Amino acid sequence: MKIKKRKLAVLESGYAVSMLNWMKKSWYLAGSESENGVCLLIDRITGNACLVEGIGGGIMAFVPIPEEEGTFIAIRKFYPVFRSENAEIVMVRLQKTDESITGQVTVICRLPFVHRIALAGKAGCRKIIAATLCSKKAYTDDWSSPGGIYEVSLDMAEKKAPDLLLYDGLHKNHGMYTLQEDGRNVILVSAQEGIIRLEETEDESWSISKISDIPAGDLWLYDVDGDGNEELVVIEPFHGDTLGIYHLKEGAYSLVCHLPMNFGHVVWAGAILGDTYILGSSRGGDKNLVLHQVQATDGVIRFKTIVLSEGAGAAQALVIPETTRTCILTSDHAVGEITEIILEAEQEHV
Repeated sequence: MKIKKRKLAVLESGYAVSMLNWMKKSWYLAGSESENGVCLLIDRITGNACLVEGIGGGIMAFVPIPEEEGTFIAIRKFYPVFRSENAEIVMVRLQKTDESITGQVTVICRLPFVHRIALAGKAGCRKIIAATLCSKKAYTDDWSSPGGIYEVSLDMAEKKAPDLLLYDGLHKNHGMYTLQEDGRNVILVSAQEGIIRLEETEDESWSISKISDIPAGDLWLYDVDGDGNEELVVIEPFHGDTLGIYHLKEGAYSLVCHLPMNFGHVVWAGAILGDTYILGSSRGGDKNLVLHQVQATDGVIRFKTIVLSEGAGAAQALVIPETTRTCILTSDHAVGEITEIILEAEQEHV
């Protein structure tokens, strides 16, 4: 595998990354979690970065709205460390003038300690699913007030509170994974108490169940061992030191194997250039971004590990599979940079 890296921008306390289409081009988005942080729009072809004015910092997440180019929802005002009682969900529409790019911001909902969001529903009837770290804090390590999972309608009317509380009693949410099953939205939310599954029903409400008691940080689903069934790949616990791989057997997830982490903050699993890989980032210890190539034989999983970035401390990573290559966009929190990593197959010499 050939690995190319491109430093796209300097961004202090860079945290959230995403990708969106606007003005007939494909762009990267990057946002800082700091109180004086900014958002950047980066041309995927040239690598040129522009400041997006008017959004602010404390950015935890960007989620593009697919039917509206240049429009996305975001979490802002979630400042380190956990100074997030004024956190809010906003919708942003990009606007270009001759001299600048501005984000036209509409506050959708003020939701203290909102940490992760996902978009559900259909065009014209969108809903936001939001999960909170907790509900309030008296001091940094105060975990006495649990958070929950909420539904917020994306109807442009600012709300003092979410429309619905879907699930209560969760601490330390860090992960949210979305997928489609039979055309319906399914969302997995991870917390200290385990993993909650939300499945959209025919009447556009939710069927909610707890699928695991694993104290989970971030999570991903993928058929890691190639047996036709998806494994659960989980950082455990919150900001944890273990990357666990769990197999579903007789209705319960059981541990197959695990990998070490330190302040684990990124997990992804999938196919890259025809092989199966797991991507992980630690924000403690060596702060490396690593790619584990999976080698599964007769139910036994082994790994060949490649270090993609040393000491980067990536807070988020976006993996973009393409026809002949895979791009990985990372917010390298420890060094204050936004980086693009391109993975390509080695050319055979004739």
